[in-house]
Amino acid sequence: MTPRRALGGLALGAALLASGLAWRGVVDFDLSKHRTRDLSFEAGGAHLAGTLVLPETCDDGPVAVLVHGDGPQDRWSGQGYLPLVSALLEACIGVYSWDKPGVGDSTGDWLGQSMADRAVEAGTALQAVRAALGPERRIGFLGLSQAGWIVPRASAVVGPEFVVLTGVAVDWAAQGAYFDSRSDGRQGPPASPERAAFNTRNGAANAEADLPGLQGRVLALWGAEDLNVDPIANAATYEALAPRGTVAEVIPGATHSLLRSRWFQGQLQTDWPWWKVTLFTAMGRRAYAPDVLERITGWINGPGLSGARR
Repeated sequence: MTPRRALGGLALGAALLASGLAWRGVVDFDLSKHRTRDLSFEAGGAHLAGTLVLPETCDDGPVAVLVHGDGPQDRWSGQGYLPLVSALLEACIGVYSWDKPGVGDSTGDWLGQSMADRAVEAGTALQAVRAALGPERRIGFLGLSQAGWIVPRASAVVGPEFVVLTGVAVDWAAQGAYFDSRSDGRQGPPASPERAAFNTRNGAANAEADLPGLQGRVLALWGAEDLNVDPIANAATYEALAPRGTVAEVIPGATHSLLRSRWFQGQLQTDWPWWKVTLFTAMGRRAYAPDVLERITGWINGPGLSGARR
């Protein structure tokens, strides 16, 4: 088979698979049946605009406050969060997320922030949700990637009922070295002066001192095929330093974002080819590694998980 024919067959196979799954996945990008409301707050001199989504039929379930990873993220990360959000809502878990400073409807500049600034912002967001829904509501953090330097610090201040972290690192410098070692020589464009200043400002970030102060029930997950963060080393650090009862687990066959590594491996989703974007859209929540979303929703809703390591 010629290379051209092989590539054509791969593209056709991906298209057929995507079309066959599309009817399943597309509903995961539609929140219209759920109850949504605008909810904004002020932090660090910026006005942060966000959306609170509550499940269609559940009135008193917990609420997860999403804490972004790196980059200029809007509240739903360009729709990329929606399969995760839909799974949470279906499990009777509300979700709150906001546009980062200077993104979408928020003022400010995320590149001007330190991780301490972001921790204050995340804590203020949780308090805004608590004020909107009442102190009896179970509210916690669901933090992604860079949130590993944010949520532990914010947690000690605002006392979430639960914490779920995915793909997080403890030491900024070690994470950068690991990322570079897995990049296969890939060279991105030179960093802008603003981005370079952001990296310098946060280059000494290390969450070790904050891990013992984590509040609430803590679940930390890493993909075994993570190319951005060392899953084994960081899971071991959580097991050593986080409070008793913390579950730190590495998921086989999963990427940095806990997607199926067979289809969605890579360091930056912004570099995905068209067929990966199409396949992700078609698969929706099924793009995640098996049982990952059930593990997250079960942890948030339940008193604990079987197989806890500590």
